[in-house]
Amino acid sequence: MLRFLTGATVVCLLLGQAGRVLAEDTAQAIIDKAIKAHGGAEKLAKFKAVQTSGKGTIEVMGMTLSFTAEGAAQMPDKFKSALHLEIAGMKVTQVQAMNGDKITITVNGKEAPINDDMRKLVKDQVYAESLTSLLPLKEKSLELSLVGESKVDGQPAVGVKVASKGHPDVTLYFDKKTDLLVKAEYRTREPGSNQDYNQEKLFRDYKDVDGIKTPMKEIIQKDGQKFIEVETLEVKYLEKLDDSAFEP
Repeated sequence: MLRFLTGATVVCLLLGQAGRVLAEDTAQAIIDKAIKAHGGAEKLAKFKAVQTSGKGTIEVMGMTLSFTAEGAAQMPDKFKSALHLEIAGMKVTQVQAMNGDKITITVNGKEAPINDDMRKLVKDQVYAESLTSLLPLKEKSLELSLVGESKVDGQPAVGVKVASKGHPDVTLYFDKKTDLLVKAEYRTREPGSNQDYNQEKLFRDYKDVDGIKTPMKEIIQKDGQKFIEVETLEVKYLEKLDDSAFEP
């Protein structure tokens, strides 16, 4: 807590240091430190695409289900994820794919109908995910602001809110000691019920992959309740992926 101090010497000292402290605590300065901690701007800019595989659990209909998954993404608007799980003895594979404005969702190879609201939800999700790659945070179209300190996994973290017209506000939290991204959150809603909720993604167990600090465990929470936990088994950073990688 900030304490009131008296004395001319202390006042002069604070005034003399104010400019430096404020400069160090700007939102952009926090982002710059995070980019450096994650591998540096040059390294992050080189690899615009990534392929991953993993395993985890998902909480659905009162059950905890195990799954395996593969994913691919390329900045700024291409991604594909395939989720394989078993429900009541039936094997289910759900694939979501986006290539620019083309968005598809299939279940066991059958395309599911999607409306404009669903397309908006998918685009918002891809936008929020793109911000966690950090370099997009340097774009002039984004408005960055500090949201103060918080605790993530019991450790001090500082938050930066990212605002952009036509997109949900996304708040990113960075560990104060390591400058690594530890949490991202934004408001979204359930596709079926249209009920709003707060989605949080926690990033844990960082590992160096091709010179880039990469979280090997991610936890997604809905209004503070665990929804998905995934452990990354393999990560491959690439300069580019063929469009065929994003076909449904």
